[in-house]
Parts: sequence; structure tokens; C-alpha cells
Amino acid sequence: GELQIADLLRPLQPDEPPVAEGLFALTTNLKGQGRNGLDLALGSLGDIALSGRQGVFRGLAGRGKTASKAAKVVGALTFSRQLRAIGRLLDDLDELPFSRMSVSLLRDSPRQLRLEDISLIAPRLRLAGRGSVTAQPGLALALSPMEASLDLAARGDMAILFDGMGLLEEGADGQGFRAMNRSLTIGGSLAEPDTSALWDALDEAAASASGSFGLGLRAINRKLKAGR
Repeated sequence: GELQIADLLRPLQPDEPPVAEGLFALTTNLKGQGRNGLDLALGSLGDIALSGRQGVFRGLAGRGKTASKAAKVVGALTFSRQLRAIGRLLDDLDELPFSRMSVSLLRDSPRQLRLEDISLIAPRLRLAGRGSVTAQPGLALALSPMEASLDLAARGDMAILFDGMGLLEEGADGQGFRAMNRSLTIGGSLAEPDTSALWDALDEAAASASGSFGLGLRAINRKLKAGR
């Protein structure tokens, strides 16, 4: 059957929206014990596969201590009347609706959980990555330190924005996605990823695209508006 992933994530951080919502199928081959369903799945030896659909992913949000969005160039875009089209796209990253999301995990030692494959497909963005989580005594595994490498690809309006910022490789794949020209190192935890590397890259690219603050970005904004 399927489960609402938010019901498992919400108790970990009751004062924050869960990092993901949606219907997920959970497949396991495990041996172990845990304090709840999620802790059992993550805390046991074996492999786990999560496959979700029609949900929302908040793992890219610039929030909390990791948020550079509000403090630097990108943050100013949201409040600029001349750059509202760009600001709306960046706001979409805070709550990213996805059509499909999957995570494959392997725990072959008590201290280490390997993120074998992370995949998310949204209308304008695709994510793919892998990494690991290091278990900490007395801490739920979903809150333990994570290190992951994430590759992004964009299409549609998001590709127009990222391309204008000089962040995309040339050429699109068969689904119309263009790959980002750098991988991102993600920290934090499964329950609250630290995506400051993404926002730092956007801040740097926005500053480069702005010229005398805004000329390049206004050109991108006009292109976005013209496509609507």
C-alpha cells in the first residue's frame, strides 16, 4: 500500500513543514528495530525503496540557518516589481510540486546509510543524486548528518532563468531538460537538507547577470514574460 510521507516526517520537526508530502510506496528488506515506522525503516540493516507521486518537495527551500536567499542578490528579486517573473520562479523552489520522486537507500553497517539513488521529476526541474547519512547515537537517522551530491536539470521557464544566469550546459535531452553545469553538495539531514550551495550558486549567478544591478536580469525577466 501507499502512505503519506508527511505523517512520518512531521513528528521529527513538528514546528516546520515536512520536507516532502505525497503518497509514497515503501518497499523494504530489513532486519532491526526502531521507535516508529520511519526510524525502523531507516535504522535497520538492509535496503529501502521509497517511490512517491503527486506531492510537494521542500528540500530546496532557502530557510532557517542555511538560507542565503533572503540576504543576498537573489532575495532582492522577490521584492523587485521589475523582476517579478524571476521572483515567482525562485519562490517555486521553496515548494516544488513533483510528479514522481524516488529514493533508494542501503544500510549495510550500523553507522552508515547509503543514499544509492535520489530522483525527482517536476514540471520545470529534475533532480538526481546520491550520498550518505552517518548515524549519531541518540538521534533519529532522518535527523543525522547527511552529505549528498545533487545534479539539477531545468526546462521551460526555469531553463530560461538558469540559462540567462549562465548555469546550464548546452543542449537539451529527450525530455527537454538541460543539465546544470555544476553539481551541488548538500548537507544537513534527510528531514532538513542544507541547500545553501544552490542558493549561493544562484546568488553568484544573479550578481554576474545583473551588470549595473538589474540590466541582465531585466532582460531575462522580459523573456519569461514574453513566453506567457
